[in-house]
Amino acid sequence: MNEEQPGSDQSVILSHGFWQSRLASDLHAVGKTIRLNGRNYTVAGIMPPDFAYPVPMELWVPLALTPAEKSDRSQLSFAAIGRLKPGVTVAQTAAALNNLSRRLSELYLYTLPLFALLQAAAVFVLLLACANLANLLFARMIARQRELAVRSALGANRTRLGRLLLSELSLLALLGGVVAITASFSSVRVLRNSISPDWTKWVPGWDGIRVDSAVLFFTILLSLFLGLVFGLLTALHLRHISLNTVLKETGRGSASPARARLRNGLVSAQVAFALILLVCASLTMQGFNRLANAYQGFQPDQVLKFEVALPETAYPDSVKRANFFEAALGGVASLPGVSGTALTSNLPASNVDNEKTLFTIEGRPALQPSEAPAADLQTISRDYFSVLKIPLMAGRFFTEADTATAARVAIVSRTMASRFWPGSDPVGQRLKLGAADSTEPWLRVVGVVGDARQNWWNPATFPVVYRPYLQSSRSSFRFVLRVASNPAGYASAARAAIAQVDPEIPVTELKTLETEVQDSIAIVHIMGILMAVFGIVALLLSSLGVYGILSENVAERTHEFGIRFALGANPRDVLRLVLRHAFLVSGVGLAIGLPISFAVSRAIAAFVFGIVSVSLPVLLSLAGLLVLVAFIAAYFPARRALRVDPMVALRYE
Repeated sequence: MNEEQPGSDQSVILSHGFWQSRLASDLHAVGKTIRLNGRNYTVAGIMPPDFAYPVPMELWVPLALTPAEKSDRSQLSFAAIGRLKPGVTVAQTAAALNNLSRRLSELYLYTLPLFALLQAAAVFVLLLACANLANLLFARMIARQRELAVRSALGANRTRLGRLLLSELSLLALLGGVVAITASFSSVRVLRNSISPDWTKWVPGWDGIRVDSAVLFFTILLSLFLGLVFGLLTALHLRHISLNTVLKETGRGSASPARARLRNGLVSAQVAFALILLVCASLTMQGFNRLANAYQGFQPDQVLKFEVALPETAYPDSVKRANFFEAALGGVASLPGVSGTALTSNLPASNVDNEKTLFTIEGRPALQPSEAPAADLQTISRDYFSVLKIPLMAGRFFTEADTATAARVAIVSRTMASRFWPGSDPVGQRLKLGAADSTEPWLRVVGVVGDARQNWWNPATFPVVYRPYLQSSRSSFRFVLRVASNPAGYASAARAAIAQVDPEIPVTELKTLETEVQDSIAIVHIMGILMAVFGIVALLLSSLGVYGILSENVAERTHEFGIRFALGANPRDVLRLVLRHAFLVSGVGLAIGLPISFAVSRAIAAFVFGIVSVSLPVLLSLAGLLVLVAFIAAYFPARRALRVDPMVALRYE
C-alpha cells in the first residue's frame, strides 16, 4: 500500500476514546485533517469502543519503514498477525512458519516465554499435590481396613464400600476446588493491584485480567477428576484385601513390602520435585536481583527523566531545534541542586529498543545491505556519560566543539570495539551509518565507553554507536537530570524551566529513573515472586509428604516398637530407626533431583534472559534445606515412637 511508504504515511486511525474526548464524537471526522507532532494527518477511520490492540492506544498510523529498516534483521520489536485465506488450515500455516522459524533460530537466539516457566512450575506443584494425595489416601486406606472389614462383616458388599469411598473423596475434591478457586480470585486481585500502572499499560488486556470462566470450569473438572481417579484407585485396592484376614490381624503392619516401596517412592518423588522447584525459584529470584543490579551503576535513585518532542511546524530545521535544546539544557542545569544534565534519544530500562542502524567501516570490504553489520544508534549530548556514570575506556567524550559545523564524530561501546576492532584501537578509525553505498558522511571514532544494558530481555549488550545531538536533526529527546536527593521533587521546577524556553512545549513521561527501572523489570519481579511462592508450596508439600509417610510408618510399627522396648532396646535406637527411614526416602529423592535440577537450571539459563545456571554451593544449600525439613518432619513421629508403652504396644490392634 502507498501509505506504507515513507512520506505517504500521513493518515491516522483514531481510538473511540480519542474521537469522543478530542473530536467531541464528530460524525464527520473521517476525512478531516488533524495535527500530530507538527504534521498533518488525514483521519481514515475510528475504532469501536472495545478495541485495544496491541495495547490501549489512542492513535494508529501506518508502519512506513525505510529501506535500511527493512533490511535490518536485528529488529525484534515487531509482531506479525494475519488472517488465513479460505481453504488454508492452521496446520498448513504452522508448518510454513515452522520452516521459517527453523531458519531464523539458526541465526538468532530463541527465548523461552517467561510464563511457560510458571506453567511448568504449576505442573510440578500439581504432581507434588497428587503424590501427597496418593500417599495420604493410601495411608488412610490402611488405617480404615479394619473399619471396612467390619462393615463388610455386617453385610456391606465391595460395591457399596467403593461408593462410600468415592463419595467421600469426591466431596473432599470439591471442597479443595472451592478453596483453590477462592484463593485464585484473591491472588488475581492482589496481582492486579500490586503492579504499577506505568507498566501494565503496555500489557494488552491487563485491565481485563480475571479468573477466566474456561479456566474456572477446567479447575472444577480437574478437582473432580482427581478425586474420582484416586477414589477409584482406593476402591480397586479393596479387591486385593482379604477382609476376613484383616479382622484376624493384630496391627503388626498391614502394608506389604511392595506397597511400602510405592509409598516411599512417592515421597522421594516429592522431594525431587521440591528440589527442582526450589532451584527454579532461586534462579528467578537471583535473576531479578541481577537485572536490578545491572542498572545500579547508573545510580538511578538520583536521576530525574522526562521527554520533550518539538513540533515540526514551530521547529522545522535543525538549527532551531538545537537552539531550543541548548536553552532547555541550560535552564534545567541552572536549577539549584542539579549537578548534571544531558539529552539522549533513548534511556536504559525504557522498555523500548534503541534505533538500529547498519554501518560500514572504512577500509573493510563493501557488503550488501542485507549483510552489513548493525548496531544500536544513540544520539546524546556531551554530558550523557557523566550523568549516567558510564566510564570512558579510551579516547574522549563529546565536547562543546562537536557542533553541526564541526567534523562528524562518534563514540562506540566496548562491545562494538572488541567485536569489530579486535586487538586494535578503534579511536581514530572511521565509519558511516548505512551500507557501503550510503550517502551518509563518515564519522571519526573519538572514544570508547563502557557497555550499558538497554533492556532486561536483551541477552547481551549490543554494539552501540553514539553521536552528538548537535550533529543530528532529531526533534525529540529524553532529558536526564542528576540531583543530590529526591529527584521527584524537581518535577515542577523542570516543567517550569522548559516552559521558560517555550510554554507551548509539553513535558511527558516525567519520572525518576529509579521508577523507570522498577517498571522495566516488573515482569521479572512478578516471576521471582510467583516462583518463590511455588517453591514455598513445594517445600510445604514435601514436608507434609515426609511427615505423613513417617507418621503412618510409626503407627504401623507400633507393635514392633513395643517388642523392641520389651526386649530392652534403647529409645535412641528407635529414634535412629525412624530418622534413618526419613533420610533414606529423602536421600533417594535428592539423588534423583540433584542432576535433574542442574540440567533444568542449565536449560533455563539458556532460554531465559538474566538467569544463569545454578552454582554447586546453591544446589547443595537447597538440598541441605530439604534434609533439614525431612529431619523436622521426622522429629514428631519419632517422638511419638519414643513414648510407646511396651505393654500397650504388645496389645495394639
